[in-house]
Amino acid sequence: MPGNNGTEAYMLLLNLVKKGVPKDQRIHLHCFSGDEYVLDQWSSVFPNLYFGFTRLVSSFSGSQTRALRAVRQDRTLLETDSPYFPRPGQQWSAPNQLYSVAEVIAPILQTTVDKLLRTTAVNAQRLFQRQ
Repeated sequence: MPGNNGTEAYMLLLNLVKKGVPKDQRIHLHCFSGDEYVLDQWSSVFPNLYFGFTRLVSSFSGSQTRALRAVRQDRTLLETDSPYFPRPGQQWSAPNQLYSVAEVIAPILQTTVDKLLRTTAVNAQRLFQRQ
C-alpha cells in the first residue's frame, strides 16, 4: 500500500520470531522496506541479521532510505525478487538483473556498483554458509 512501510507487520513478525528462534540465528529479512525504527528493533534482538534490498528502494520514503543507509555494510544483501520489481521497460525481473539492482542502490549508499556487488556477494556467502 502506498505510504505504508509495513511497520506493524514487521513488529508482529519480530514478536513471533523472537519466541522461537535463537538470538544468534542468521536471519535474512527479505525485500526489506522498513524504517529506522524497524531496523533498530530487529537489529537489537538478532545480531546476525541481514537485510535484502531490491530495486524497490527507488520508491522508498525518507525514513526508509535512512534505514537503508543505516544498515551495516556487512549485513546488506541485494535481491531481484524475481519476477517482481522489474527494470523499467521489462515485464519481470530475473536473477541475472542483479547488476541493475546494484545500480539503483549504490548511489544511495554512496558507493560504486562494483564495490557493492563484491561486498554483498561476501555477505551472502557468510549468511548461507553451513555451520
